[in-house]
Amino acid sequence: MKKDYERFLKLNPEEFDQDEEKGWRKLDKEGKSLEAAEVIETYLDMNKDKLRDGSADNAELEKVMHFHIGQLLSFSGSKHYEEAIQHFQKSLQPNREGWNYYVGGTVAFLQKDKKNLNQNIKGLQDLERKLGIGIGNLDILEHFAVSLRKGETSYKKAMNGLEAAN
Repeated sequence: MKKDYERFLKLNPEEFDQDEEKGWRKLDKEGKSLEAAEVIETYLDMNKDKLRDGSADNAELEKVMHFHIGQLLSFSGSKHYEEAIQHFQKSLQPNREGWNYYVGGTVAFLQKDKKNLNQNIKGLQDLERKLGIGIGNLDILEHFAVSLRKGETSYKKAMNGLEAAN
């Protein structure tokens, strides 16, 4: 671990994950996605006590950080997909059905599994209908499905295409 990363590791979990200027996002904004993923992994290792203090918010944040590692690795190319999938799977959360459909659909995209991706889209659509509200991330999964139909398997291109479409 580079010495200048120590400043990241001393932050409280919320600052580390959410602050655009203090936390790992600063590295990502500088185009250092793999370094940002490494910093998050190190933070998770070195701050288990902060993240597992009994706080539901910190427990959820730990899972969200795994999701962010998965995203950062996925943005870095297909050679990182298997490791990304491991982190996405660690981000699954009990009692968060909508989130879990999003994570499952993201993994299905990385695995080029159209059937599983469509099942996660349907699950999220059904849940939104049942609850009568939009949960979010459905547009991302639908865009992944369109990308796969067009033969596009790059997470980065799919996500950049989504941003351009919005």
